[in-house]
Amino acid sequence: MLVGSVLSFHGMAHSTAPSFAPRIAAIGKAYNPVERKAGRDTYFGFRFLPAGGGEPVDIETSIILPGWAVPEVFDGRTFRVVYLQSSGRPLKNEAIDIEILSGRDTGFHDSVDARPAGAWLTIPLGAAIGCFGLFGVKAHKKKADRAQKALEGGDTVGS
Repeated sequence: MLVGSVLSFHGMAHSTAPSFAPRIAAIGKAYNPVERKAGRDTYFGFRFLPAGGGEPVDIETSIILPGWAVPEVFDGRTFRVVYLQSSGRPLKNEAIDIEILSGRDTGFHDSVDARPAGAWLTIPLGAAIGCFGLFGVKAHKKKADRAQKALEGGDTVGS
């Protein structure tokens, strides 16, 4: 059961909903950090201005960046961002890989896995292993109870 729990939590911490959406990689400046709550979940967003021109992109992510709540620290830093360009996802333009290239916390890097056959698969795998362990514990307990009753009643084990 413990192995199943660890696998499930690992999958939840290192993945997001799988997607075939195009992955866009860009370097640019980040501005206007915002925090959004959806139920118990917290998501973060910012305006991303790609280097070399191009339209600004509103990025959303579950990745927590250092200096998030302080616009004076956040605004103007250069990021390398890989995001999923899809309007059909809960987070629009979801950043799945972020690296800070300038300013405070230069070198910070974090990512989540959005591959269709990625880390999210450890969630159902862990749940299955956990259930298998639970059923094994229950079966072992039943067998031990029968053996205890047989010993108390003078019967032999297995009858």
